[in-house]
Amino acid sequence: ARSAAAILSLSHQLGGQPAERCAEFGEQAGMVCSLIQEAARSGGGWAGSSSCPPQEQVASLLSLLSLNAHAICDAELQEIGIGLYPLAALANHDCDPTAAQSFGAAGKLTLRALRPLAAGEAVTIGYVDLAAAASERRQALRSSYLFTCECRACEEALAPTPAARKREAARCEAAASLREEQRAELAAIDAADWEAALRRSTRAAEIAASLLPPGAPALGLQLLRAGKLHAHCGSLRESVGDLRRATE
Repeated sequence: ARSAAAILSLSHQLGGQPAERCAEFGEQAGMVCSLIQEAARSGGGWAGSSSCPPQEQVASLLSLLSLNAHAICDAELQEIGIGLYPLAALANHDCDPTAAQSFGAAGKLTLRALRPLAAGEAVTIGYVDLAAAASERRQALRSSYLFTCECRACEEALAPTPAARKREAARCEAAASLREEQRAELAAIDAADWEAALRRSTRAAEIAASLLPPGAPALGLQLLRAGKLHAHCGSLRESVGDLRRATE
């Protein structure tokens, strides 16, 4: 009961969702209610059709899930599922977050501080790709989470000054380069072209370090891949350096 109350205390903002998403949640809620009613008719453990909650309530729960659930990732940051963690869902977004989430056995979520936190300082995490440019991050947050980010990083990056516009353009270019280097790195790994993979991985790690906050899991993963490739190619000193940085 306590867990249910914690979940229901989270915001669903169904009324603030775009009309298209509201329609999707409505259709999905209808299917859920139909399944519950069918289970009741077939004696699947339900007391009867009256056990089915109102369709609007189911749609609200689906909206709540879309806004508050965490993507559960493996050690390679590949999404393997979603989970709803009521306490962790209270952590707000920041483009320069104070913490990062990781997942252990049975989907256990852990929040780790990325830097020393003062008493009363907010625990924040990144909801979107932090390597992206500020304009891309804002768009992703508006689309998926229904708010406009006004963190210091966004405000500085999108300030109406020539210097800020130049920095934002450079970041857009760097973010695109990072995605291309990572794509080429994985393609080279698939082709067992280890030297090419190492070149791409090393370059990707350099770009990621310039875009991501220290301690970010995505940066650690990129350094880990570079370290493994250095070791595979016989560059043990460089491998140790990358692996040390990956665990910092």
